[in-house]
Amino acid sequence: SATDFPTQGDFDGDGKTDLAVWRPNADPTQNYFYVRTSSGGALAQTEWGQNGDYPVNNYNAH
Repeated sequence: SATDFPTQGDFDGDGKTDLAVWRPNADPTQNYFYVRTSSGGALAQTEWGQNGDYPVNNYNAH
C-alpha cells in the first residue's frame, strides 16, 4: 500500500493508547488493521474494510 492510515486507540482495554494502522490494498480482499498493544506489545493483524473505506480514529474517545 502507498498509504497507511494511523488508527490509534485503546484496542486492548487497558486505558492506554495502542499503536495501530489500517493498510488498504489494491486487492479489496486484502485490507488489514495492524495493532501493537500497549499491554503486552503483541502485534495483531485483522482483515477488515474495503477499498474506499476510511478508519474511524479514537472510536472510544470522548
